[in-house]
Amino acid sequence: MIYLHHYRVETFLEDLTFKYMSGILNGWINPVFFLTMILMLVDKTLRLTRIFRYVVLALVPFCWVALLYDHVYPREGYILWTIGMLLVLISKSSKTSRSTQVLQGG
Repeated sequence: MIYLHHYRVETFLEDLTFKYMSGILNGWINPVFFLTMILMLVDKTLRLTRIFRYVVLALVPFCWVALLYDHVYPREGYILWTIGMLLVLISKSSKTSRSTQVLQGG
């Protein structure tokens, strides 16, 4: 027997709560961060890399929301994971800003 569930627009919109959306966005932070790291290594698309960098930084608070809704509190691993991502994202941007200052003679 095939199970077939037909969604209506009303039921889909009812499921789009802040808790549900933060859980979905929580799952996207690692793939987007990985893609950002690849773009940073290629170093060809600076604008796209900057956009993905900001997207990763915007996704971090959604992890906090998902943890709070599930009554789970971050421990050492989560804090180290977040600090590591921030260091990778910020170190590349500060390196490029310093190199542009050197090229401009500043």
